[in-house]
Amino acid sequence: MSSHDYSARQLRAARQQLIEAGVGERAPAPRTLGVPDAIERSWRRSVVQHSPYASVTPEFRPLSGAGSTDSLSFAATDVLAHWADSLADMRVGLFVSDRTGRIIARRTGERDHERRLDRAFAAEGFDFSETSLGTNGLGTPMEERCAVFVRGAEHFNDALHTLACAGAPVREPASGRVIGSVALAAPVDSSDPTMLAIARQAARQVEERMAEAAAPDELRSLIARFIDGSAHRPVFALSRAGVLSTTVAVPWLSAGSHVLLWDDLQSGEWAHATRTVSFAGLPGTARRVPTRDGGAVYIVELEPDAGAESSVDVQATGKDPLERLDELSAEAGGVWISGPAGSGKAHLASSWLQRRDGRVPVVVEAMQLRFAGTSERLAAELRAGRSILVRHVEALEGSDVGRLRALMGATDATGRARLAATFVHSELDPVLCRVVHRTAPELRLPALRDQPKRIVEIAQEIAGRHRATLGSATLQALTRGEWLGDVAELVDLVECLSRVMQGRTIGPELLPVELRTRARNLYGIAASEYRAIEDALRESGGNRSRAAEALGIGRTTLYRKLRAYGLDGSPALT
Repeated sequence: MSSHDYSARQLRAARQQLIEAGVGERAPAPRTLGVPDAIERSWRRSVVQHSPYASVTPEFRPLSGAGSTDSLSFAATDVLAHWADSLADMRVGLFVSDRTGRIIARRTGERDHERRLDRAFAAEGFDFSETSLGTNGLGTPMEERCAVFVRGAEHFNDALHTLACAGAPVREPASGRVIGSVALAAPVDSSDPTMLAIARQAARQVEERMAEAAAPDELRSLIARFIDGSAHRPVFALSRAGVLSTTVAVPWLSAGSHVLLWDDLQSGEWAHATRTVSFAGLPGTARRVPTRDGGAVYIVELEPDAGAESSVDVQATGKDPLERLDELSAEAGGVWISGPAGSGKAHLASSWLQRRDGRVPVVVEAMQLRFAGTSERLAAELRAGRSILVRHVEALEGSDVGRLRALMGATDATGRARLAATFVHSELDPVLCRVVHRTAPELRLPALRDQPKRIVEIAQEIAGRHRATLGSATLQALTRGEWLGDVAELVDLVECLSRVMQGRTIGPELLPVELRTRARNLYGIAASEYRAIEDALRESGGNRSRAAEALGIGRTTLYRKLRAYGLDGSPALT
């Protein structure tokens, strides 16, 4: 049996494990020896998207000529030509994809290899995004935002198993936004690890060409427009390289909103130098400023929104957040819950809805709203009296605003059912932010470490499932934790202890040593001393003698301080 045959069997087995684990399961599937982390993550996404296998034939979307890919195509032309000449005697194909995963350029050398690529539909116009084909050398680098080598059976699609593909993302020089990818494809038996280095270098060369294309007259036009503009109005200047804005326009900006506005400006009719536009629900005027390379810079000035409502900023401190949610939803059909990642937003929303309704709510990921029929099904559930929890709204883009509005419109303030939606406020698209401010009240949660009552409630709930009890000293220690892993870390710890101590009391001695004393509960000299000891132990690899020497104190003094700060129980100390 060849190593390639073994790899194919091994990878298919791993994929089956992912499928059997179930889409949306919290617990990870068993790891498979030899599978790179990037490939495993990509498979997990592919299983969710393709349920469970990718289509053999990718979608064909013909290239339309002028459009938002012009700058990428222009910059990639010379780079592909250079590498095609250098690799002319090898069975290697060179590809460039746009931000949607569609192949916009291909260069091949050997005719037999070209036919092989044609059989795999690896040609201009075909969609090689991860959404379309699963794990592959063009789509996966954009999702991972780094260079990826996909060999043979590591491809999710069986039709690509004869190829080895090395790809790297291409970023806009100014904004850093991923706008495409560059990849090399060769037969598995003639592939080489240097393909990955070539892909990285080619991607960087494309980015350099794009940066060079920014002409001096374009920069002069931008500066002139902004000098003439008002600092009190939202004004954008968009080009291929990125976007500039006045200070008041910053809240509207994101990678998603830039794409939407850029596409609208590129595809619109320009019979005159100016035309009216609408962005994030605000009317405005756009001006097209031609540049010497045949492109354009667009200056967009929006009208102030006099009727915009301010966000309801409610911190879940002092008053119980469940009571706050009852108050906020008293006259609304839904409520937004925001906060840092892992602050317990979904857990709070689920607990609140279950307490109100006496049954578990329907829970969906926001990205599922893009699936055909999902919004209609959820609206029907609301009308039937079933509450809905939508998680991770920050994953949506401005183009999804209609779906979100339709779902919020299906709620009834006088009915029993409620809609709760959670998101990380700092990551929310500004277009969607307007929907939040206008459609329902918002409860903002702080980080989990600043919610001691919620920590106790979550811990007791988990322990209660296993008939375990948390002692008062244990609960006190849990509330002192930093919880850098947030709710997931807390749940994992209590779940593990509860299974071991089923039907018994969990004492503080069972907790990790770092939970017994935390620097954030110390002040002044004590806090500084605690951190200095931690740093010295880390740098000395746990050797107490070397740590004491670095701190300038005796070993006996260090031992005494380790006991005082609860650091003496670590097995890493020597």
